[in-house]
Amino acid sequence: MFVTHATRTIGLRKKRYWNAPKEKERLRRRPQNGPALFRLVYLTERFDASRMSVDKMLIGLVSDTHVRNPGSRASLGQLVAPELPPQVTEALRGVDLILHCGDIYTLPILDELETVAPVLVSEGDDDPFEIVNDKRAKHEHFITVEGMTIWLSHYGLWSNSSQKEPPDIIVYGHSHRSAVENHNNTLRINPGSPTFPRYRHTLGTVALLNIKSGKAEVEIVQLEGKIGGAATSTSDRY
Repeated sequence: MFVTHATRTIGLRKKRYWNAPKEKERLRRRPQNGPALFRLVYLTERFDASRMSVDKMLIGLVSDTHVRNPGSRASLGQLVAPELPPQVTEALRGVDLILHCGDIYTLPILDELETVAPVLVSEGDDDPFEIVNDKRAKHEHFITVEGMTIWLSHYGLWSNSSQKEPPDIIVYGHSHRSAVENHNNTLRINPGSPTFPRYRHTLGTVALLNIKSGKAEVEIVQLEGKIGGAATSTSDRY
C-alpha cells in the first residue's frame, strides 16, 4: 500500500447554502455530472456500506464534533459546542463520502453533513442513546475501496485476536488529536476534532482520504477563521 501525507489550511470562503432535496433533483436532471457514488447514494435513501466496493473515492473524515443543537436530545458529554463551524462543510465540499468517527452529540449534525455527501458514523462513547436507531450509525463500519479495507471505529483499537483480516486503513477519533501513522502495514488516521482540538474550543482539523489506483493519500486540513458561539459545560442528562 502506497501512502502519502500532506497538510494544509482552509479558511471560510463565500458561503454557499445547499439544500439536499434540490441537490437530489439536480443530480437526477444531470446524471452525467458529479462523482458516481454521490449520484448513486443521493438517488437512494440509504446504502449498506458493508457491500460497498468501488474503484476510487475521496472521503472526508471528521470526528468529535461535540455539537448540541437547541431542542435536540443531547449526549451525556459535558463539553459542548453550539454549532458546527461552516468551515467544516467548506473543507469537505466535493468528497464522495463522509466518515464521522463518533461523539457527534446530536443527530442533526449528520443531517447537516449529509447536505455535502453521504455520511456514516461510528458510535462514540458520549453519543446519545438514540443513535443506535439511525441507519447511518454502527459500532463499526467496514468499507472496501479498490481492494483496500477501511475500518471506521471511535477508538480504533484493533484486536490482534480478531478472526478478521486486519484492515488496510483504520479511521478513528476520541483523542481530539489529528494523527497519521503507519503501524504494522496498517494506515491509522485520526482527523482530530474541528471544534475541540486538544479539548480547547477553537477551530481544529478534518482530514481527506483519497484512494485511487491502489494508493492512499491523506491530507490533514487545518480550519482557519473564527469559530462561532461559545462552548458550554453542561451536566444535563436525558
